[in-house]
Amino acid sequence: MLDCGIKLHSGESPEPPLAAAPEAAIISHAHLDHSGFSPALFAGGNVIECFATPPTVDLCELLLRDTLKIQKLNRYKLFSSGSLKRWKENVKALPYNMRIEWRGYEFGFGDAGHIPGSAWIEVIKGGKKIVYSGDYKLEDTLLMKKGTVPKNVDILMTESTYSRREHPDRDQLVKQILEETKMTFENGGCALFPAFALGRSQELAIMLSKLDIPFYIDGMAKSACEIAMEYPEYVRNFDELYRALKKAMWVGKNMDRDEILKEPCAIITTAGMLEGGPVLEYIFKLNQNSRIFITGYQVKGTKGYELLNTGSITIDGERRKVKTPWAHYDLSAHAGRSQLFEFVKGANPQKVFCMHGDSCESFAQELKEMGFDAYAPQVGEAFEI
Repeated sequence: MLDCGIKLHSGESPEPPLAAAPEAAIISHAHLDHSGFSPALFAGGNVIECFATPPTVDLCELLLRDTLKIQKLNRYKLFSSGSLKRWKENVKALPYNMRIEWRGYEFGFGDAGHIPGSAWIEVIKGGKKIVYSGDYKLEDTLLMKKGTVPKNVDILMTESTYSRREHPDRDQLVKQILEETKMTFENGGCALFPAFALGRSQELAIMLSKLDIPFYIDGMAKSACEIAMEYPEYVRNFDELYRALKKAMWVGKNMDRDEILKEPCAIITTAGMLEGGPVLEYIFKLNQNSRIFITGYQVKGTKGYELLNTGSITIDGERRKVKTPWAHYDLSAHAGRSQLFEFVKGANPQKVFCMHGDSCESFAQELKEMGFDAYAPQVGEAFEI
């Protein structure tokens, strides 16, 4: 099985169906939509082999332990603590560019450039090379080196998330964020950055370290930063990340968040979609000169999506207007439209499956018009290679 994720905020049941029990699972990266259901493969005492890059193993464990807490609070069950324990005991770390043989298969990981440890997966069987892209980005960010592109591929399964649009120029966007953060600080306000714990929080820390203002890191982002520091070879510039995190102030259990807001500063805190974590403790206490910087994609049904579309957030059944100015900044860690085509052209596959996006069919049609044998599979469809 290549990835085994969940959709916690889609409005659908978070538990995906499993067509069959696999003998092994390979995880491309730690985000929950790719890893969040993998402990369920170990339900009922079942034991299989599981593979991921070294940072992904540790980052997965961080998110999966948090998911265990969330499911108890929300009264649904994705997996048990026993299943998570067996997952931890049986997951094996495999670095980039190292192939291993497993029961007649040969497989390995390539650098996807998405978050620390993210990988595309190459599987070779019977002389056929199959590549599953996971999520990828083909340009440098403050945190990550651009991903690599697999070569001489027979079958490619690619993400299609942004097949219909490009992202803005990243250097210009970073410059804009820094200018607006500085202006917020000089006006006596706090710059609040709700952020994904994995990847985005570390990039924002590097970004804010370029300004001469105090900034804090709160929530699960702290633990994710600590894990990223253990794997210097999986980030673009470890020294820059180290200096940024050394400059940051870490919000501990005994630190009063109300006290932090009394002085101008910047705050990086989970959750990136406003669904949990400390962010809701800050958002309604900001003064009128503050600003909220939404830097990630907001899934429909989340509080972040509600804010972007209504200017309000519903908490405990009560819709509350957010009076603090806010704006969305597209700091996506995904490939934009041109990079998706670049990845496919570079891999030059005999067949392409377009998946993981809202416009898979149109992306496949465009690839067909370019001469590729491309298809957007529906859920439940099976294909023989």
